[in-house]
Amino acid sequence: MRSILRKFSSPNLSVIRGQVNDQESLFLFDQTLQKNVSYWSDIELTNNDFKTVNCVIEVPRGTFAKRQLLTETPLHPLTSDSRKLLGESVPRYFQMPVLFNYGYLPQTWEGFILEKEVNENLKSDNDPLDVVELSSKPITSFLPTECVVLGALGLVDQSEMDWKIIVLNKEEAEKANVKTLEDAHRNYGPLLNYIRTFFREYKIHEKKRRNTYLREGEYLNEKEALDIVKLNHKEFEILTSDPNWDKKARKFNLK
Repeated sequence: MRSILRKFSSPNLSVIRGQVNDQESLFLFDQTLQKNVSYWSDIELTNNDFKTVNCVIEVPRGTFAKRQLLTETPLHPLTSDSRKLLGESVPRYFQMPVLFNYGYLPQTWEGFILEKEVNENLKSDNDPLDVVELSSKPITSFLPTECVVLGALGLVDQSEMDWKIIVLNKEEAEKANVKTLEDAHRNYGPLLNYIRTFFREYKIHEKKRRNTYLREGEYLNEKEALDIVKLNHKEFEILTSDPNWDKKARKFNLK
């Protein structure tokens, strides 16, 4: 298979505001090429063989509004999430300000191409992998942020597998000497407990059922989490390079 993934470095990237379906949206602009590029396929997942990963934060710490990557829109902008209420589409909000930075990993896909034993036969959620970044500082740039992978939480969201990869931005990780899940529990233990509660309960106010977890909500360690990241990166590479998946890739505007 020949990979068609393009690679860009974040110093050459900026954010441009635009509109998608009357919603204010954010587009990724490459200053060297002088054109918009994809928020999903045009950011490298890692620059250093997974010592760190590049994350995009959609929902900064302390905010309510749920922003999401549009996987079926050209160039995959970030826009306000919405839901149906009394027959109308309305913006979607969390029921409380999130006490973490929340986003996704580029060039990953929780899909259905590969067998994933770790998912315990659950259906994948058909989106990039989510990240939960632990620092107390809101990340508001909407540009790639270099992070260290510390663990993973196996959320089962309305019967779909929806991994939450636990990360910490590189600067804080180095300053606090946080490299492992054990370090994360020592430095951010109450926050990790809050995260588990938050994602179990966060859809109840939308009159949906309470979520559950694999392994009763036990956090997987940093090695297990990286294995999940690599597996879903591999699945994205197959999606974008294997002709057998052209139809799905075109639906996602990846070809």
